[in-house]
Amino acid sequence: MSKLNSKGFGAVEALIIVIVIAALGVTGYFVLHSKNNDKKNTQNNTASVHDTSKQLQSEGTDKQSSSESLGQSSDNVSRKNDAATILAAVSDYQSNNLGALPTSLQKGAAEATIEFCGKSCDGDGSAKLGFYSVDNVSFQTYAGTLVVPDSKTVYIVNEATCKADGTGIGAAGTARDSVVLFALESGSAVQQQCIGV
Repeated sequence: MSKLNSKGFGAVEALIIVIVIAALGVTGYFVLHSKNNDKKNTQNNTASVHDTSKQLQSEGTDKQSSSESLGQSSDNVSRKNDAATILAAVSDYQSNNLGALPTSLQKGAAEATIEFCGKSCDGDGSAKLGFYSVDNVSFQTYAGTLVVPDSKTVYIVNEATCKADGTGIGAAGTARDSVVLFALESGSAVQQQCIGV
C-alpha cells in the first residue's frame, strides 16, 4: 500500500477554498451594490418629493392666478353689461325726447339705479347697474384725450364718437351722438373701452 501525503492542500481542497472566497466576494458585492441603490433611491425619492412640492406650489400659484384671472374676466363681463345698459337708457331717453340727449343724471328710487335727465328728470331713461356704483357714473364734456381713470369709473360723453376699434373716445360727433367710456381690467393695467349710440 502506498502512503498518502498528508502535508499541505490538495487540488480539491484548494478549489473548494477558491469557490467559498468567490461566493463571499459575490455576496459582498451584491450587498454593497444594494445599499448604494437604496441610497440612490432615497436621494431620488427625496428629490422627487422636493420637485413635487415645488410643482404643487407652482400649481397653487397658477390656480390663484387663474382664479384672479377668472374674477377679472367675470368683472369685465359685468362692466360691459352695465355700459350697454347705460347706453340703452341714453338711447331710450333720446327716443322719448325728440332726439335730445340727456345732460345729467341722478340716483333713482331703486337701489343701484340711475335716471337720466335733460330739462327735467321725468323717468324717460333709467338704468339699473349690476357692477358700477351710481356715484362713479358721470357726464363729461368731450375732449379727444378723455380717458376714464380706473375700472370703477364710467363717463357718458355727448356729441362724441368712439375710435373704430372701440378702445377709446374718437372724434367729436353730432348733437345726436353719445358714447359711454369705461375700462376693463387687463392684468394690473386697465384697457379703455368705448361704445356709442
